[in-house]
Amino acid sequence: GAPLRIEDEDALDGPAAAPAIVEDIPFGRACVGRVAMSPCAARDVDATRALLALVARELGGPIRMASLVEESQRLASLDALTGIMNRRSFGATMARELERTRRYGHPLTLALLDVDRFKDINDQHGHVAGDEVLTSLGALLSSSAVRRTDLVARWGGEEFVVAFLSTPEDGAIIAAERLRAAIAAMTVLDGGGQRIPVTASIGLAAARE
Repeated sequence: GAPLRIEDEDALDGPAAAPAIVEDIPFGRACVGRVAMSPCAARDVDATRALLALVARELGGPIRMASLVEESQRLASLDALTGIMNRRSFGATMARELERTRRYGHPLTLALLDVDRFKDINDQHGHVAGDEVLTSLGALLSSSAVRRTDLVARWGGEEFVVAFLSTPEDGAIIAAERLRAAIAAMTVLDGGGQRIPVTASIGLAAARE
């Protein structure tokens, strides 16, 4: 992931008395971060270096533990095959969005997408190719096929769901048709290099008061 920079809010203003001292934060044989400190006075360089080395050694365990917890939470909310939200995570997120819709009157339209004749794809091209179709569809949904503000998830099997946030029904119809065309234009190849034709049917439901 992207580096996270944390700066001491109580740090003193003004020029540093010496160049910043940088210390790796170790955990086992790995480096899990870096910590830096600028001495307040030239005479404090040795003391600062000793303090920083001690702090770096103590930070390794907590940082590694926090990263593992964060990663496990992230994985629990994603579908293992497609990498997009799973049904449970989508349901929790939608509960908040529906409450926001009720409170502020924002439009919201839900699309349920089903891959056409998916059993035939598995039968003719194999289950590995079927998984490739679902993976490609997940990648399409999480890229340019829908807006970044919309929610996408795997609902189960060959079914996917898209929540078009702040979007009335007429706008969602246009978006769904654009999505349907993008799916039909996908290039997915089976193990023998043969293109697998993929189409999908999409149904829409708009939130009402």
